[in-house]
Amino acid sequence: MKPRDAAARFWEKTYQQETGCWIWLASVTNIGYGRFWLHGRMLSAHRVAYELTHGAIPDGRFVLHNCDNCLCVNPAHLYLGTHQQNMADMRERNRQAKGDRHGSRTHPERLATGEMNGSRTHPEKRPRGEKHARAIYTETQVREIRHMAKNGRSKASISRLLGIPRGSISDIVTRRRWKHI
Repeated sequence: MKPRDAAARFWEKTYQQETGCWIWLASVTNIGYGRFWLHGRMLSAHRVAYELTHGAIPDGRFVLHNCDNCLCVNPAHLYLGTHQQNMADMRERNRQAKGDRHGSRTHPERLATGEMNGSRTHPEKRPRGEKHARAIYTETQVREIRHMAKNGRSKASISRLLGIPRGSISDIVTRRRWKHI
């Protein structure tokens, strides 16, 4: 597809409002920004609008809106900025999620509950010891291993006696594993 064809295809998906914003009418992300399929990739519509009129966007730069309308693709309302400028703009316009607009309040079902294993679960709520899905040893075994090590038995002999790898014995004795026991 020729660039001119892509530009024509892009601009026909907009609507000019009386406010001066050119509203994107096609596909939109779940957070409200327009998106446009170009050169085999899905791109942000406001970034495409900027590139079509002003040229390439330098690496690490963001395309920001003067009008605070994420569906606007009017090149006159778009300007380049840094991440810091984007965050400052968000704070100045009170667009950050806080209080009753924070995700923990608007979508409490998405909070980590501690009932599942995985990196999204808060460390204090993860299942520990025998309750962990991948637990191999019991609390009784861990106490026995630590008792033997405290009474002078070597990690190698404990490993041979119980049939547990020496690395696991070491992790239990030094409390890299089973810290809570």
